[in-house]
Amino acid sequence: MDSEGIGDTSSEYRCDRQIFTLTVLLASLLIYNSRGVPEKQDKEQLEFVVNLSQQIQIRSHPVLSSTEKDSAYFRRTFPRFFWLLRDVTLSVPKEYEDITDYFIRKVFRELGSSSTNHGTNVLESLLRFFPGFDSFTLPLPTDDADILSNIYQEKSKLNSSFLRGLEQLKDKLKTLISPKQSFNDGEFVTGEALAVLVSSYVAALNTQDAVPNVQSTWETYIKTKCSQVTAAAVQLYEGTMTSQLDGALPCDSDEIRRVHEMAMEESMKKFETGTLQISAESCKNYLEELMVNN
Repeated sequence: MDSEGIGDTSSEYRCDRQIFTLTVLLASLLIYNSRGVPEKQDKEQLEFVVNLSQQIQIRSHPVLSSTEKDSAYFRRTFPRFFWLLRDVTLSVPKEYEDITDYFIRKVFRELGSSSTNHGTNVLESLLRFFPGFDSFTLPLPTDDADILSNIYQEKSKLNSSFLRGLEQLKDKLKTLISPKQSFNDGEFVTGEALAVLVSSYVAALNTQDAVPNVQSTWETYIKTKCSQVTAAAVQLYEGTMTSQLDGALPCDSDEIRRVHEMAMEESMKKFETGTLQISAESCKNYLEELMVNN
């Protein structure tokens, strides 16, 4: 998903906040783009990170004294934070292991050199909310403006260091990309679920004084999905029983039992297929309902 980003001079603060919040809620890997060496402006834009707990409610019934527990829930459902610095001309100083080490030990400390210490707050928030922090640098593709304006047609003329870096970036991202984790353990966001979450989160973000709630939104999806699958499985059972026994009654109990077992097996397969990405714990009550109705 490619958002329009934040910091556009033509956009409003509220719009930037909504875009950043929605990206965090939906992505499994958040790639934050910036140019050159990080500056104070980057710190100001990342104020959204510091205030995430005010923009997103993670649990339906938060406990005021459970900050650490809430942080664990944030890290479970939030994406990894990947800072991509483009058009970088300087190399990482030798005293740092890599660009990520440079960020943590140098950049955030310098961004927080003022009395407000915002840089440190950004770092603490990144580590609190996101399950991981990574970074990568790409050199300038070319210093020729004509080539830059036709970059796709002039790819062969781009700097070789940029092209090598691009391939290294692709390889690195492949190791980080994973399915979007839901609020519940063992449950991942499918395409169907993503469509529901987008609709729910956008509605919340566009409602005055409303805050998107991760647990509540996911539980609503699970309830709706499992109810639909259960109803379809019951309908299949009833349809199978009717079609197999239509005109055959009265018949002995062994035949009725045989048809029942066949219909039950088909309905169970439909239920299991429909709830494949949902944990057994979440499906338990609906499975019991299916057994009772059949």
